[in-house]
This record gives sequence, structure tokens and C-alpha cells, in this order.
Amino acid sequence: MMARLIIARAICLLLLVFALPAEAHKLAPALFKLSEIASPEADRHAFDVTWRYAKQAGASLQVVEPEGCERHAERLFDSGTAWHWQWQLQCPAEALQQGRFEFVGLQQNRTAVLVDIARLSGASERRVVNEVQASYQLPEGLLGGESSPFSLVGSYLLLGIEHILSGADHLLFVLGLYLLLMNLRRFVVLVTAFTLGHSLTLALVALDLVVLPTRWVEVLIAITLVWLALDVLQQRGVIKQYPYVVSLLFGLIHGGGFGNALLEIGLPQADTIKALLGFNLGVELGQIAFILVVVAVLRLLDRLQRRASMLRKISGRMPWQTTFCYVLGSVSVCWCLERLFL
Repeated sequence: MMARLIIARAICLLLLVFALPAEAHKLAPALFKLSEIASPEADRHAFDVTWRYAKQAGASLQVVEPEGCERHAERLFDSGTAWHWQWQLQCPAEALQQGRFEFVGLQQNRTAVLVDIARLSGASERRVVNEVQASYQLPEGLLGGESSPFSLVGSYLLLGIEHILSGADHLLFVLGLYLLLMNLRRFVVLVTAFTLGHSLTLALVALDLVVLPTRWVEVLIAITLVWLALDVLQQRGVIKQYPYVVSLLFGLIHGGGFGNALLEIGLPQADTIKALLGFNLGVELGQIAFILVVVAVLRLLDRLQRRASMLRKISGRMPWQTTFCYVLGSVSVCWCLERLFL
């Protein structure tokens, strides 16, 4: 038994070493917005351009226009947490038809770009560009003045999925809830309460009806993880005693993080509700996908526990469960300190 404890603690230490350098989230997506304006030349298109990205990215995150396009009147603004560039862009029609907008530094900064196109004709499109294909070409339909009816909701849905799946803190919280109960039916009710909570604050914050300071929301999220790790480890405490009420309250806190992330991305004024629903649906779909994987893996571990003597329970818990609690608590304390002082 002593050997098993030593192995479990060694695994915990290794997981902690690899987990500490990881961020709870990738950088908020950058915004590249093209708003068409009247062009002085018939064979050229003119745009007001907005290019906004998180300060952490620095000069490594850049946009390169199609060959033949020209920038004019570049201006730089400091919006606190992000750099905000504006300029006018003039492009020959042929350049827009054949060329692509290239985004440099997406993989290096672990981020994506929300491309927002608005034509004088009223046609518009929103697309998410990530490191897999770090470029964007205006579709022929958009150049012809047509607008895709599903592009807005689809883009925000993808952003929601990407946000939840890149957020280690939210995913670890969901995993901790399952380990607290180890009962699938009760877990579904627990996650439903958590979802109701974060959906409410996500909408309130994203619609700017409630203002929550990002720094303190992130600190509180880390504290909920520490609290959960202690309750799972001891199999007692407030969360264990009142799981549904606490899950709802903690969901309100985590929803503040989702809402602030959506504020950084930005919502279109004309279709705010559609974008909000798309993002929230994406968060839920990503969460459901993660839950399905977690349940499948834990059921596999449960079978291995029954068949392999080295995975027998220690003090009522399996070694990997105890390891998870120590890793979750340690990493969460580090996140809390980082968000407080860095």
C-alpha cells in the first residue's frame, strides 16, 4: 500500500509540473473587421478596418492583406487589455477575388480571429479563423452582395465550443463535480444546475446589463476549484451536502468568465441575441462532448479497477482520484495567485 501511495504522489507531482505552465484559457480571439465605405475609384473597394488583439500577443500577431491592397491613415489605440488598430484599406476587385487575408502568429499565441465583413449592399459575414487554416478569402457570394443567413450563429457557436474546450478551469470543475458524486443520474442534474447558473450570468454580462471585473471573476473561479478539490478529497463539505444549490451558485461565477470573454470578442449590434444564443449553444455542446468523454473514460477506469489489483481503492478512493484532487487543488491555488498578482 505504501508503494501505491508513493506512485500516486509521484504521478501527482508530474501532472502538476506539466499543468502549471498551461493557461486556463487561450487568448481571447482577435477581431478583424472590414466595413465597406464608398470608394473613390470604380474598380477598387474601400474599407474601414479594425484590428484588435490581446496585449499578451504583442507584435507577433499580424494581418497581411492580399497583394495589391494599400493601407492608409493607420492609428493605434490602447483599450486596456488589447491593442486596437484602425486604418483604411483600398483593394482592387481582382485582389479580393483571388487573394487571401493571412493571419500570422495564431499558433504561436494559441488564439483565433473573428473575421467580420460588412458590405455597403447590406451583405455581411462572420467567420472564425484558427491556426489550422490561418487565412480568409472573401466568398464569391459576399462579393456579389449576398449574405449567408447561418454564418453569424455558426461562427459564434464555433467560438463557444472553442472557448469551453480550451478552458481547463471550467472543464476541471465539471470533472470534479462528477468525482464528487460518482453517480451519472445525479451528475446530470448537477451539471444542469451549473449550466443554468452560467447561462444566466453569461447573458447578463454579455449584454452589458451587469459589469463584473474580469480579474476578480477569474480569481473566484480558481477559488471554486480549490473548494471543490477539498470536498472531493474528503468526500464531505458544503458542496457534498448541498450539491445542487452550490453548483448553481458556482455556475453564476463561471458564467461571469464566459460573459467577459464574449465581451472581448464583441457582439454585433444588429444580431446580438443570435450571436449570444450561438455562443451559449457552443459552450453547452462543448461541455456535453467533454462530459460524454469523461463518463466513458471513468467507466473504463472502473472496469480496470475491478480487474486489476493495482487499482484497488485506497481509503475509499482509487489512487487516480486522489491524485486528481491534489493536482486540481495545487494548480487552482497557482491560478489564484497568478490572477491576483500577475
